[in-house]
Amino acid sequence: MNVPVLSSLYLAPLEYYAVLAAQDSVVIDLHEHFVKQTWRNRCRIAGPNGLQDLVIPVEKYANHTPAKDIRMSYHEQWQRLHWRSIKTAYGNSAFFEFYADYFSPFYEARKTELLSDFNREILELTLRLLKINCSISYSENFIETADADYREKISPKSHVLFSAVPRYAQVFEERHGFQQNLSVIDLLCCAGPESGRLLKG
Repeated sequence: MNVPVLSSLYLAPLEYYAVLAAQDSVVIDLHEHFVKQTWRNRCRIAGPNGLQDLVIPVEKYANHTPAKDIRMSYHEQWQRLHWRSIKTAYGNSAFFEFYADYFSPFYEARKTELLSDFNREILELTLRLLKINCSISYSENFIETADADYREKISPKSHVLFSAVPRYAQVFEERHGFQQNLSVIDLLCCAGPESGRLLKG
């Protein structure tokens, strides 16, 4: 396959959006096996105490379960915790109030069953806000090989692929220094309407 292949991620890091900004179309593989401790159900923000990972709990699943079948767990009040953490991190940012009403519905009473559906809705929203015109399609089967395969490359355990996104002023930069490759929500809250242009270089 010569179209870039990506995973379904939660409020993905900037390197993910750098790929999307540079492409006319990509495929998201929903049939790959779900892997723990990846961006598939976590994102990273910068709060007053430094880096913080927000993790969506999922229901128990068998080995080799496709990403499309992973169900979100609501035994914990993770939605409230995530939104509170986001407000603590970005409540004083330049553009939080501008974007808050777009994101808050994802953390209120609604309960999406499948993680992939939740991720898809957030991805569609963020692409609109960033004005990135990349066509997204979703796999109907597992994609074994691809010329540009980012499924394992964009990972908390991997080196950042793209450092070309220009620095932007972050809320706690004076305290913790500039933190690269955070969740897209960091860029939006800090850089606002300029976010898409920064990603496109």
